Amino acid sequence: MPLESQTQECQEKLASFCRTDTYEPIPGIREDRVDTYRRLVFNVVEETLRKAFPITHSALSAAEWHDLVHVFFENHDSDSPLLWRMPYGLVEFAARDRWAERLEKPYLNDLLRFEWLEIEVYMMPDSKVPTFKRHGDLQRDLPIVNPDHRIQHFDYPVFKLSPQELDVEGSPRGDYNLLCFRHPEQLNVRFVELSQEFAKIFQELIPGDRTGKEILRANLLRFSLSSDEREQAMERGERFLAALLAEG
Repeated sequence: MPLESQTQECQEKLASFCRTDTYEPIPGIREDRVDTYRRLVFNVVEETLRKAFPITHSALSAAEWHDLVHVFFENHDSDSPLLWRMPYGLVEFAARDRWAERLEKPYLNDLLRFEWLEIEVYMMPDSKVPTFKRHGDLQRDLPIVNPDHRIQHFDYPVFKLSPQELDVEGSPRGDYNLLCFRHPEQLNVRFVELSQEFAKIFQELIPGDRTGKEILRANLLRFSLSSDEREQAMERGERFLAALLAEG
């Protein structure tokens, strides 16, 4: 049922006040008590963000976190009515408004994306998985990849170094690939760091139209290797596939 125009206007004024602290008279609300609404709404937003980004919260001083959350609260329009999705707005907002530069933490955008990645994968709708067998030959059978996953590229190793280590001058910027997936039985979220080569191999496993052995061999053909080097590379690839299977 559509809202009455006056009701909608009152809601919009109250929402605007809660975000900006600029008050316009609202019928039925006492100005000496309206601050309570702003405080309660902000506390919900701040607590949700703190729980979503605990590492980021620990990486910033109290003043830095306060400034980031307040400016976000006042200026960013959420594109979802779902509270659990609201923190993704901070990922977008911080990148758009260059908070990594403002706070002199070049890894900030990566850290926010990493922390959001766990939430996103955990909350993914259940995917339909084709019929499969739990035991087989990773080298000769066609693989079925767990569909509840994401692969993210990062410039900083935020998934294995603490903010204190990343704050050290000369933090290791580079090319880092992370596989994030939800375990199909335990339903917890897990992470596996991938080299550039293994990230490519994993992507080629997804269609499920070639065996692991075929994919490993095709990738080895791109390099000039001796027979011993080729054998060692195949063994590393086989261990990689076995590790993926063990991890779920």
